[in-house]
Amino acid sequence: MGTFENLLINSTEISFDGLWDLVRSFDGVMFPAHLDKNANSLLSNLGFVPPDSRFKAAEVRNWDRLPELIRQNPYLEVCTILQNSDAHQLGDIKEPGLPVEVEEKSVEGIIAALLKGRFV
Repeated sequence: MGTFENLLINSTEISFDGLWDLVRSFDGVMFPAHLDKNANSLLSNLGFVPPDSRFKAAEVRNWDRLPELIRQNPYLEVCTILQNSDAHQLGDIKEPGLPVEVEEKSVEGIIAALLKGRFV
């Protein structure tokens, strides 16, 4: 807990291409959030998923839109897809429905599973 003096709602100078290496340098996993939202998503900002992307997981809010998203962005075929309601109120939280298979129940196990992608 603490206070950070800078306003964190603004854009960053970190490029999409440079983000993978930055996240991995902290042993993290990169996955674009709420791809199917009209604002603040990879698709709403770039308009497409770059074919030379390196992430192996992505998150959608509306599972029904996934076939269309994959058809328009074939890179997603190799990704583990996560679903999140992006809820801001308790009643909007969806029930879990897409388990992530892990070899070990730990943060490291989850990160390893998300780095593998769908077909590894």
